[in-house]
This record gives sequence, structure tokens and C-alpha cells, in this order.
Amino acid sequence: MPKKTVRSGIIGAGFSASFHYEAARRVSTVNAEVVGVFATDTDQARTYAKQRGVRCFETREELIDAVDLVHVCAPVAVHEEITVAALEAGRDVICEKPLTGYCGDGSEGFHGDTFPKETA
Repeated sequence: MPKKTVRSGIIGAGFSASFHYEAARRVSTVNAEVVGVFATDTDQARTYAKQRGVRCFETREELIDAVDLVHVCAPVAVHEEITVAALEAGRDVICEKPLTGYCGDGSEGFHGDTFPKETA
């Protein structure tokens, strides 16, 4: 019986995107095809794509439309936004931790010291 093919795309082109690509290449239970990459740093995305022989997508939406699975390897502040967009498009998602939470949303008003302090 032939193996199922899962087309994946990587959003982000930095350190974690590199090891996600290598990990996808080692999957043996399905044909894991890395279709391409999108990153807001266009030069970094083009270099990443050229080094791996994959497509460099012009927009996040184009990448999401072209794949079955999205690897979210972008900065933490946009993990939630990207993950929700991919899930709303009916895609599976692998998201680098954290999805959201203590690291905050990147806004100036977020401070870790706003959590209640323990009392003795």
C-alpha cells in the first residue's frame, strides 16, 4: 500500500525552521513533502528556500493554501495569529512553544510582574 503524502510548509526561516525541515525529512510513516517557506524577512526566506530546493511563498496565505500542514517557526508574538489562520483554513499545525501566554503578545503593556505575588 502506498504511503500517504503530507505537504507541509514552514512559516519562519530562522533556527527552528532549519531543524523542522530536517525533522520532516526523517519522517518515515508518510511521504512528508516540505513544499516551501514564508517569512516576513524576504531575503532570509529566499536564502532558506534556495538552500533546500523549496518554494519561497510571497504571502502567508499562499503557503497555507498550498499545504496540508503548517510548521509555525516564527517569533513567539505571532504564533497565535499564524496558528489560528492555519486552523481556520482547515490545516494541521505544528507550533513551536509557546502558543501564547507568559511571553505575552509583544505589546508594551505586558509585564511578567503583573501576576499576583505569592504571600507567605
